[in-house]
Amino acid sequence: MASFQKVVLVETFPGGYEVGFVTGLSPEEFSKALKTNPDQLITVCISFSPLTSHRIAAVKAERLIEIDISVVKAVTYIITLGIARATSKIIEESHSESGWDFFNFECIVF
Repeated sequence: MASFQKVVLVETFPGGYEVGFVTGLSPEEFSKALKTNPDQLITVCISFSPLTSHRIAAVKAERLIEIDISVVKAVTYIITLGIARATSKIIEESHSESGWDFFNFECIVF
């Protein structure tokens, strides 16, 4: 199992982006099949609103856009279908003060 490491945007169609969570490097077999450097193929968990299912994608690093947002804030954005932008700071503060661990999501990567 791998925890979410950082939040990225993945262009899934021209001009359209989805929020993804980096879970680690993709299996070497994927890199061999795609004839790419193993360090450049990243496993990304793309969650559907409101976190009822996920898609796992092997994405070339140059296709990912790293964004400066916490995992908690990104998960809040997904769960609330993009509505809770203003309240995410409150959720992050209560998470850090209380030690509440609801947002410690994990994806199983085979």
